[in-house]
Amino acid sequence: MPLEKLLQERGIEIYKIIVFGSYARGKGGKESDLDIIVVSENFEGKDIFERVKLVSGIHREHVEKAAMPVDIMYYSLIEWEKGGSLIINVAREEGEVVYGGMFF
Repeated sequence: MPLEKLLQERGIEIYKIIVFGSYARGKGGKESDLDIIVVSENFEGKDIFERVKLVSGIHREHVEKAAMPVDIMYYSLIEWEKGGSLIINVAREEGEVVYGGMFF
């Protein structure tokens, strides 16, 4: 099942899903992982442990069924819009939105 469906079934409202890193640059290979950012207001005010708990079954199901290593990061809408972290900056620069609207 697609990641967005798994998240929506859990009641997580997705603002956007972005793929970034080597696959977004068209340079993914056997040794590459798939880097994904999920942006949702559901993550607002939650620390990393609360976010992991919120998506634990979803994360595990999606990662275990993938044909490659997957790294999924979860950010609130405010964190995404504010930016400032290296990961968000890289995703904004080279990422591709695979679900949701444009970057800004």
